Amino acid sequence: LSVVDTHEASRWPTSNVLNHVRFEEISNHEDVWDFIQNNLADIIYPKEFYDGGDIPADQQGLVMGHSVIAQKVRIRQKRVKPVDCTEYPPRLNTEEVNGLKNVKCYPKYSEAAEDTGTFLGTEWTSAELLGLAPRNPLQHKFQGGSFAIDLPANHTAFKQKIQELREKKWTDRGTRGVFVDLCVLNLARDQFVSVRFEFDFSEYGKVVPKAT
Repeated sequence: LSVVDTHEASRWPTSNVLNHVRFEEISNHEDVWDFIQNNLADIIYPKEFYDGGDIPADQQGLVMGHSVIAQKVRIRQKRVKPVDCTEYPPRLNTEEVNGLKNVKCYPKYSEAAEDTGTFLGTEWTSAELLGLAPRNPLQHKFQGGSFAIDLPANHTAFKQKIQELREKKWTDRGTRGVFVDLCVLNLARDQFVSVRFEFDFSEYGKVVPKAT
């Protein structure tokens, strides 16, 4: 089972309609929420999504869903604090930044710029309390703690919680990284697998998806 590949050949044997977005085509906030709310919910909790529909001929005989969720899924984000836009260099050799008075700007991510306050009722939590260990301290820029929420271990409740966060605009101009962490047990290999979906939000609004 690949939770990244949403190709037609990997569709679930169900008559339900999958509102899936291709992982590699994710580029903005809405794509991220669509992927988490639809792709992940339907794939990591297939038993509750599958409605008993006929298995397509090209899917018969395949092992479906051989990895099972071994713990709650967690969504996290890294944020930066807003700064006064007048601190940015003037454009066109003018003395001030036209149109940016009383407007806040959000810089690229750095440890110095990181927001560790409270965001929409979510407390920032240290890496130690979250049990996070750096995967590659020399290359990964998003080290340390983050704003984290454990998601319900149920297909319907999972989707409802994601919809709630989406409506509250849990990602905004201050978001620089969103991570969905989960652990699955591959029964065929008797092996636990740690999966992380990472969405890198640039200060210009572009989102780059990664999976490890």
